[in-house]
Amino acid sequence: MGRTLDQLYQTGVTELFAKIATHVMTSLGERSLIAHLDSSSFSFAGSYHSEKQQEPEAIKITRGYSKDHRPDQVQAGLVLICDHITKIPMWMECVDGNSSDKTQLSATLKAFKEQLQGPSPLVVMDSAFYSEAGLKEHLDTRWISRPPLTIKEVKSALKEVDESAWIIGESGLTYQELSSEYAGVKQRWFLVHSEAKATQEQRALEKKIERESETLQKQLKMLKKQNFDCEDDTQRAGRELETKLKYHRFTRRVVHTQAHYAKPGRPKAGDEPNKLTYSFEAEFEQLPNLFEEAEGSQGLYLIATNELNAELYPAERVIKTYKAQGVTVERLSFLERSDVLRRLALSK
Repeated sequence: MGRTLDQLYQTGVTELFAKIATHVMTSLGERSLIAHLDSSSFSFAGSYHSEKQQEPEAIKITRGYSKDHRPDQVQAGLVLICDHITKIPMWMECVDGNSSDKTQLSATLKAFKEQLQGPSPLVVMDSAFYSEAGLKEHLDTRWISRPPLTIKEVKSALKEVDESAWIIGESGLTYQELSSEYAGVKQRWFLVHSEAKATQEQRALEKKIERESETLQKQLKMLKKQNFDCEDDTQRAGRELETKLKYHRFTRRVVHTQAHYAKPGRPKAGDEPNKLTYSFEAEFEQLPNLFEEAEGSQGLYLIATNELNAELYPAERVIKTYKAQGVTVERLSFLERSDVLRRLALSK
């Protein structure tokens, strides 16, 4: 066993896995030439001393963005490339727990292409891949991805929608096709409208509005009880609170003046107050047109591909292929994992 483990280490378990997976899919005769690239993370309990490890190839079990919602634990990452039809992993790679998808997906894709045997598949990836650097580095790769909302051209495409250009596909998809040369790469962009996504965004916005309203009521209540020494400070406190509001605005602002006298009880006529204090009170309302000018995309999102053959990959096929994220590492169900293991066993 020791000699076998040494040979596996020298060969590279990731590269060996890729060769075995290629053989399995060839035996099944079901390779689709479409692959999904994604990553996940797995948390670990206990103490790990990754920083003290001497092996340069050893991954670091450390803290990072937790995809399995365990930020309290250290983790390692796993990157998978899965076949579209069989859902069999074609590439499996363990990475550091704090690896960033924006750099790791590109590095994994490069390593995968170096080990690839046979024709290169069309690779489906999420928005972490889509950047100017990533697109230029993989000019020889066919891909489908989702441009992030941070890109100026994407924001413009979502705002400047041609309402007369919508196409309703055979499967009920509502979309329109655009063209782009972002990062100097010719692409087909598909603007997709989803009623389910629009409803989800509206509900999320309603919750944000409600949370801000509740928080604002508490802050105004505390501000009303607070005493200021001058009117300017009182007004300034109100303005500072209002500038933090995202979904509401003040409709009425009142500065209350409270006179304090040296002696307790009702002051006599002609008595001058010993001190004046001020407090702030305000009424507010929800900003108009919040849902018409929503911070989300109102059910719109973009899918991009550098596959320009519209006959081989028409719009609906590209959109459905991207949406088939059920074959990726994040969403493989237990039954699907069991099916993969069964296919691997049968292939032997």
